[in-house]
Amino acid sequence: MTQSENPPAIPASEWRADLVVIVVLAAFIVLSRLPYIVPFESMGRDGPLYVHSLKLDSTYDVPMPGNIGFVVAARLVQSLFPDPVMAYGGLNIALAVAGVSATYLVGRFWLPRPVAAAAAFALATNTVVWWHGGAISSYLVWLATLPLLGYFGLRFVRDRRCADALAASVVLGVGSIFRQDMLMFGGPLWLGCLLLGRARLRLLLAGGLIVAACCAVWLGAMSTIFGGLDIYLTRVRAKHDWHVENFSFQAKGLFEGLTRNGVKYLFFLVWSAGLVVVPAALGIVARLGHPLRRWRPILLGLLWVAPSLWFSFFIFTGNAGLIFPALPLVYLGAADGLRLVFRDRSDTRASIALVLLALASTVQFTASPLPRETDQRQAILNVTFFKYSGTGLRAFYNYGLLDFDIDTSLKTVVAQMRHPQPVPKMPAGR
Repeated sequence: MTQSENPPAIPASEWRADLVVIVVLAAFIVLSRLPYIVPFESMGRDGPLYVHSLKLDSTYDVPMPGNIGFVVAARLVQSLFPDPVMAYGGLNIALAVAGVSATYLVGRFWLPRPVAAAAAFALATNTVVWWHGGAISSYLVWLATLPLLGYFGLRFVRDRRCADALAASVVLGVGSIFRQDMLMFGGPLWLGCLLLGRARLRLLLAGGLIVAACCAVWLGAMSTIFGGLDIYLTRVRAKHDWHVENFSFQAKGLFEGLTRNGVKYLFFLVWSAGLVVVPAALGIVARLGHPLRRWRPILLGLLWVAPSLWFSFFIFTGNAGLIFPALPLVYLGAADGLRLVFRDRSDTRASIALVLLALASTVQFTASPLPRETDQRQAILNVTFFKYSGTGLRAFYNYGLLDFDIDTSLKTVVAQMRHPQPVPKMPAGR
């Protein structure tokens, strides 16, 4: 098929059924998040910076490199919800809807509708995804952008329609306005899809121009706010150097830095998606069983997750939101794994299993306790796990280990988990 030809039309009943699934998923996400977006104090650790930055003046100071699109979008939502917490909450709910819906559409490339819908529902109940719907942070941009980019990119690989390639370029470009690091996290997947779809040079150039135009928007906006391009770039470099000097393996040593970041990433993944990790591993292994025949999906999967994994393991794993780029593939992989387990009656049983896992995750989010920190082990558990729950949101739990004067080195954390000692300091409010 050439890029000028049109693929067979999809029956109207098919896209209508998909639309019904997306509407149901969206309704669940909205109704489940709203009860946790209430007081000003639930904004999260970076919340004050995001709220202050709604002024869009020279004091703009949100986690660099700026996240200007996220702030501007929240300011637009303020026309409906004047309270800044509600504005950011509404924006994050919309991002969660986009990410879960796009994950469902990606799953529809190879999964039956009920299984793809159940996998997307399970993703919507993920504790860390749910938690970020109530705290002010921009990590849900990753969850929304990468599946949307993957959806249009996979459509282009399959059908070679120019419109899909351009749509993927728009998604990457707009995503980079919301979070500038989307260029690094999503750029390889975008380019890989275009090359595997054998995009012609003029289509590559057109897509590149779209992305470049979006980059010019956020670069110009940030430079204007800060008073010059050189000032903005200096702040970006300073933030990057701070990450490298305080968290990367270069500063901490290979074992301490790489292992510490990797362990934190795995902890976040296990707490939020531990119930689906085993079936996901089965599904991934099954797809790796015929690497020569399936090298294209394997390559695209690596392009999807490798940039974020590289950053998380080698530079910085500071927030549970860093698992978001990989989460959609984890849940879709779990659907594959469950279909493999149940074999002949795979679709119905896999769908039921995913729904049951989703219900268990819902109980985990809504009912997890937040005990008083009687020792350092309990503080570590609260900060690493129990914080990311409905109880954590309602209790305004924004503490980290440093707030308790707990040494964050891997050796100390492991020692305290084995033989806990009293908490060195109790932060104000605990």
